[in-house]
Amino acid sequence: SAPEFSAIDYAAYYIAGGRTEANLVEAGRIAASVDTCDDLYGLAKGHPEEVRNPTPAAPADLPRDVALELAKLDRGEISANLTRPAADGSEALMVLMLCGRTATGTEDASREEISAQLRNQRVEAYARGYLAQLVSDARIVER
Repeated sequence: SAPEFSAIDYAAYYIAGGRTEANLVEAGRIAASVDTCDDLYGLAKGHPEEVRNPTPAAPADLPRDVALELAKLDRGEISANLTRPAADGSEALMVLMLCGRTATGTEDASREEISAQLRNQRVEAYARGYLAQLVSDARIVER
């Protein structure tokens, strides 16, 4: 089953001017130069608060377009598909980075439960690898 999340931590960095070719190039440069949200925070350091926006939030509290965009991202990935109104009335390109997700139920989990979950993930990874090897070694003959 798909995991449910109680909190989603993301960072948003705004580039004034909206979705222009120059801003998309700048967003690509940012994506190439940062690996973590801390890197993005360092890049935004010294800019006004409205330019950088670190936000942990419950999934239900996220705007729909932001929630859909974050659902497409893995931790540390960046999207530059959204725009937002800037303080001066113009548009700003939103550079969105997923920092992490907190799964429902893991806040109160014991060490044993987490250990068992990690062990199960490892066994599942071994099983997938073994199955992939069997598929690659298989010889299929059509008649």
